[in-house]
Amino acid sequence: FWIGQRALKLAARALDGQGGDAGFARALMRLLGEGDDPGAPLRWVMAARDRSAIAGLARHVDALAEGGQPTARAILTRGAGHLARQARAAARLAGLDAPLPWSAAGSVVLRCQTLSAALAEDLGAPPVPARFNGLGGGLWLAAERAGWVTAGAWSARIGAATRAW
Repeated sequence: FWIGQRALKLAARALDGQGGDAGFARALMRLLGEGDDPGAPLRWVMAARDRSAIAGLARHVDALAEGGQPTARAILTRGAGHLARQARAAARLAGLDAPLPWSAAGSVVLRCQTLSAALAEDLGAPPVPARFNGLGGGLWLAAERAGWVTAGAWSARIGAATRAW
């Protein structure tokens, strides 16, 4: 959500003449099927109606970043910094030492190379492969709490079954 919100804010500023990267603003609005007039970002938000639509803008910011767009890359790098600070704060509270083991989970971190690379650099370690997706992790946690044996074949079956979803 933060990535989408930041992208819209920067696009709106550039399009209404407050400065910024007009090329980024025009490219983002084209990807959203909007014009490049000053009202385009607000029109899109009003039509989107929900938080998940704004969060979904991250894929467009990622596409622009992968194409070399500097403002898109800056948004993702800053977002990675926010995630790294949260991870370090959680690690401090948990008594963990750096470099922190982390896994690329969630749609943005998992799919966005620019953000993942910046996060790996900031945390000082590459991501470790996740054993499960979100659904598999929830099932694993429930089974552990129920006292089931989750090692070996059970984990492999759940991992394979939930990846198919």
